[in-house]
Amino acid sequence: MSAYFFPVELSLQGNEWSLNLRKDVSITFNKSFLLAYAYYNQVKVPEELIEQSLDDIERDSTVFRTAVYKMLKESPVEINYNPETFINELISFGQNKRADMEKEEENGMLKLYPQAVLGMFPQAGSYLVPDYLHLLEEDGYDDIEQFFLSRTRQEEINTYNNSPDYFRFLNKVKEEETFTPFKLDAHQENALKAIKQGNSLVVQGPPGTGKSQLISNLISDFIARGKRVLLVCQKRAALDVVYERLSAGDMAPFAALVHDFKNDRKTIFSQINDQIERVNEYQFKNNSLDAIQLERKFLQASRKIDQIAEQFEEFKQMLFDESEAGVSVKELYLNSDREGEMISLKQEYRSFPMVGIEDFELKLRHYFTYHNKFNRESYTWRSRKRFAGFGMEELNKMKSILKEIPVYQEEISKKVEKLLGAGMELKAAEKVFLGRENLKEMLRHLKDDITFGFFQHIVHTRDVNSDSFPDLLWLSTMRRTLMGCFDSPGPELSLETKDLGAFQKALQQKMKSRRRLFASIKWHLFSKDKTWLNKVLASNNLRRKGKDYNTLERMVDFRLNLEHNVTKLKSTKWLTEIPEFYLRDVFDKWFEREKDAVTSYLIFDSFRNFKEYFNTTSISMAQFIQQVNSLYEIVIDIPTKMDQWRVYLRDARIDMILNDAGLNVKMISTLNDDFDGLCDFDNLKQNLSEAERAVIDRLIDVNEMATEDELLGLFKNSLRMAWIDHIETKYPILRSINSLQFERMQADLQQAVKDKLNISKEITLLKTRERTYANVEFNRLNNMVTYRDLAHQVNKSRCGPSVNLCSILKMRSSTLYPAGWPVQRRFRPFFP
Repeated sequence: MSAYFFPVELSLQGNEWSLNLRKDVSITFNKSFLLAYAYYNQVKVPEELIEQSLDDIERDSTVFRTAVYKMLKESPVEINYNPETFINELISFGQNKRADMEKEEENGMLKLYPQAVLGMFPQAGSYLVPDYLHLLEEDGYDDIEQFFLSRTRQEEINTYNNSPDYFRFLNKVKEEETFTPFKLDAHQENALKAIKQGNSLVVQGPPGTGKSQLISNLISDFIARGKRVLLVCQKRAALDVVYERLSAGDMAPFAALVHDFKNDRKTIFSQINDQIERVNEYQFKNNSLDAIQLERKFLQASRKIDQIAEQFEEFKQMLFDESEAGVSVKELYLNSDREGEMISLKQEYRSFPMVGIEDFELKLRHYFTYHNKFNRESYTWRSRKRFAGFGMEELNKMKSILKEIPVYQEEISKKVEKLLGAGMELKAAEKVFLGRENLKEMLRHLKDDITFGFFQHIVHTRDVNSDSFPDLLWLSTMRRTLMGCFDSPGPELSLETKDLGAFQKALQQKMKSRRRLFASIKWHLFSKDKTWLNKVLASNNLRRKGKDYNTLERMVDFRLNLEHNVTKLKSTKWLTEIPEFYLRDVFDKWFEREKDAVTSYLIFDSFRNFKEYFNTTSISMAQFIQQVNSLYEIVIDIPTKMDQWRVYLRDARIDMILNDAGLNVKMISTLNDDFDGLCDFDNLKQNLSEAERAVIDRLIDVNEMATEDELLGLFKNSLRMAWIDHIETKYPILRSINSLQFERMQADLQQAVKDKLNISKEITLLKTRERTYANVEFNRLNNMVTYRDLAHQVNKSRCGPSVNLCSILKMRSSTLYPAGWPVQRRFRPFFP
């Protein structure tokens, strides 16, 4: 296998044929050999080696071979040079047999010999090998169909016919997001927008169906948004057609058409050089255009197209569409009365499609029949628990309960009267049971006879003076304030209450005299209060020093505060037995008992009429506790009975029976007559949906005296109008269907499409030219330096065999885009 290629050509000179090296094609390594070697030996050959041009190496045979040897030596490719390799003559191929080769050569060792083969060796296919290897290594897809499905978004469901939405790309891609300088139909537009949404797709069709037109618009659209496009095709004619269309749009200077990456390089270099020379011209053209105004017109035309197209599409679907209400809006218009009476069904109409509405009409007739009988204001069982699912067993239980209620109340009342001297209603007795935890709390706070005495005093005070109400929060505040008077150093307790004022004055005079020497001497010699003051100091274990005088002053203040708070306690009527001895523990115990007494009273007072049942002023604590516990034993079974009744009766109905002695008899009589009808009515109501209940209630509220036919007519007209309002809100164009708006919209759409087509072409060219000078830099002499090296490479004088097309295209990464490109993947031109 050849290690590298020397491009040659046959030429006729006179009568002789000669073989000469081509100057426009580089000497290169055999890419197929390098790729096969890499694949077989599982090594990675650098791309630079595969693309390496050998034209720049000196043509001296020894120097050339040495340079190539060094390149291979530094690469992963292991090729052994032989002495024959450096001989300046070709040796012929010998007749080698497999057995001789296996005997003479080592397995896996490559040797290079000076031999040559003349022929045509296409290299294009070798560029596909890395792509195939990459796909094999990735191993992410089982077949081609899975590959394309992974790059195609799932279809959305059409709200009109529950099928894939053909126009979903039109809805998702706005008109202002597409730049299409060539004419296109709806199918081409859908394909373009599908691609812009990130989908992979296959477009097929016979010649002349617009495939090239679609490709041209796709290329233009991506160019206008600053993208690069590579178009690859096996057939030359297809690339030529696209190139011609782009040329018709004045974009030929920016398109690199490559059929043969060797033979077409001169044309591409010329295009690049021409772009570099015309940078100033491009900038001048763009500056002469009002780009802002152009974009504004483009947006206006695009939004106009979106707006009108959306209105037309809505109108197409809406008039005969039955997916919303079950019937078309046309039928709703014909059968509704806009001037007739209506009720609001804005929240419920969706629950009533017009198809199948007959079932609900039948429910309405049954409901109104029962409603007129069982929902009268005077009907005995109007307010009741639902009878849905009831039978004879429930009927008998309800009769038994109705008979039992007044009897049971009388039984409880007699037991309470025997215990406390007065009867108690059943509801009041039930509240006693429900408050059992509070009663336990009340008894828990009555810890001793003293606390109970405080409790009795509060009850008596409330009986005599209703304005004196115990306040637990006030008591807690007073406790905290008064107990603070015992904080260190504590109150002064040796003085009589009547002497506190005089002593405080004498103490202040003493404190004042200590500030001046003369006053201090005078006070010691002549003060009449000196002895008194010294006596009080001694009583409190204090000495005649400045610090102790300050302490005494604080103690007197505490005493005065204590006296003040005690006075407030004594003036509170619901408090009793205020301590006479000013000791911390005494007051603390007193406050604790008063707190328990107040807490017990507040619970006692929360039970209605407890003062009538319990004579707290004439019984002991033990008797009171015994009565409360006995009352609890009487009422303990009431909740169980009430729960049994509540299965069939509401609380309000139980209260009415307890207060009206003959009501239960009347209810039993009505129950015997109407039980089956009540069960059927409640079964009907239970099976109604929330929306059906809301509609029925609204119909009844309008006019309870209306007939069934009138209410049914009201409902059907209201429902039709609600669906019409819904559809008109969704399709506003329905409200202007009789105007000349359609003709005006059609004319506006045609003009907007024409405007956008022309503006798209201008914007595409503007954006393309703009990228040629967007990043241009100049030196201090205002000479352009950005394209200097590139211009040197593509200049006519340097377009010989040493210029590498791939390198040039990579250098020119901001100006070229291809309109077409062959299968070879490694040459990647760019567009502006």
